[in-house]
Amino acid sequence: MKNAGDISSAKLGLADLTATPKAIIYDGVGAVIEGHRGVLFFDETKVIFRRKNGSISVFGKELKIEEICDGDAFVSGVIENVTFEVKARKVNV
Repeated sequence: MKNAGDISSAKLGLADLTATPKAIIYDGVGAVIEGHRGVLFFDETKVIFRRKNGSISVFGKELKIEEICDGDAFVSGVIENVTFEVKARKVNV
């Protein structure tokens, strides 16, 4: 059995995870979106953030963008769903 200290984040590929966009949902408060590249759409029921290879959509009620800076945003309101959409990559054969 390995100790937790024997497993590095590099072995697990966690370094790649920290660079990817993510959403942290806080029950009853809102959500933090990290790693976005701007807002594509916003109203009281949906916020769509652009990301490198697609988008992040936040769905809910009474949504407000409370804070946004340097690729991070805090969306307040009743969060019902968050989806990540990935664009298909073109492959030259």
